[in-house]
Amino acid sequence: MSNDVQIASISVDLDSMACYREIHGLDAAKVEGADAAYAVGVDRLLGFLDELGLKSTLFVVGKDAENPAHHGLLKDASTAGHELANHSWAHDYAMRKFSEVALIADFERAEEVLVEISGQKPRGFRTPGYNVDSRLINICERRGYAYDSSVFPCPSYYTAKGAVMGWLKVRGRPSRSSMTRAEALIAPIHPYHPDPQKFWRRGNSKIVEVPMAVTPGTRLPIIGTSLHLLKAKGFDIAYAMMRRTNPFLNLEFHAIDFMDDSDPGVEFLRPHQPDLQVPWAEKKALYRHVFSRVNEDYDFDTLINLARAAREK
Repeated sequence: MSNDVQIASISVDLDSMACYREIHGLDAAKVEGADAAYAVGVDRLLGFLDELGLKSTLFVVGKDAENPAHHGLLKDASTAGHELANHSWAHDYAMRKFSEVALIADFERAEEVLVEISGQKPRGFRTPGYNVDSRLINICERRGYAYDSSVFPCPSYYTAKGAVMGWLKVRGRPSRSSMTRAEALIAPIHPYHPDPQKFWRRGNSKIVEVPMAVTPGTRLPIIGTSLHLLKAKGFDIAYAMMRRTNPFLNLEFHAIDFMDDSDPGVEFLRPHQPDLQVPWAEKKALYRHVFSRVNEDYDFDTLINLARAAREK
C-alpha cells in the first residue's frame, strides 16, 4: 500500500424482510419475534466479520431496532466495535418527499433508539433505496452528522431497477420502492463535500458524502448483489481498476447478502431474489476473497473514520 491513507469500509443495510415485500409488491406479513434478516443475516454477518477481525458500519432502521429480539444483537455489535448509523426510522422509500417536519421527526425517533442501544448519537445516515436529495443531506449537516452515504452513482443499477419496477406494475403488483433523482448517476464516485443545493456536485458543505463503490469510467456496481454475478475473477478485474484511482472504498451489503434460500423466513422471496439461490458457503468464500484482496491495499475501518480521513485529505 502507498504511504497515503487508504481506507475501505464494509457498510451493511439492515433491511428487514418487510422491505423486500415492499420492493416486490407483496402483501405485508406479521412477524413474531426476530425478523429473519436479524435472526440469520445479522447474526451470521457479525460472526463472519469476527472471524476475520473486521469491523463494519451497520445502517439500522429505527423501528426494527425497537424490537426486543433485535435490540440485544445490535447492542452486542456496538460493544464489539461496529458503528451503528441511521437508516431512517420507518424505511419509507419516498422519504425525500416528506415535509421538513416529518423528516426531522423521523431522524429524531431513529436517533433516540440508537442512542439507547449504543450510548452515542449516530454520525452517519443512509436514506432508504438511495433516494437522496439535497434537503436530506442538509438536514444531516444541521443535525451534526459527519457523513451521508446515500449516493449510488451507477446507471446500470437504476436501469435494472426501473425495468423491474415497470414489469411489476404491468403485472398488477407495483413495487412500493421508488426511483431516485437522475442527477445521482453523475455524482462523484469518490467521497466529496456536496454542494448544498445540488448534492451531485462538489461544493462547500462540511458534511462528507461517501458514495457506494463503483468502477471508474463504466461505473459498474461493486456491492453485495453484484459480487454474486462477478464471482472472484470478475471482482479481481474490477478491483484492479478501482484500486488505482480511489483512496476510499465503501463496500455496501445488505443483511440478506449473508443468507440463502435454505434459511427460515425467506421462503416468500425464493421466486424474486435470485441471489438467495447462492449457498451461504459459496458467498462466504467469495466475501473472504474480496476482503482479503482489498486488505492488501487498504486498511479496513468504519465509515465514520473513513469520512474523517476523507475530510482531511
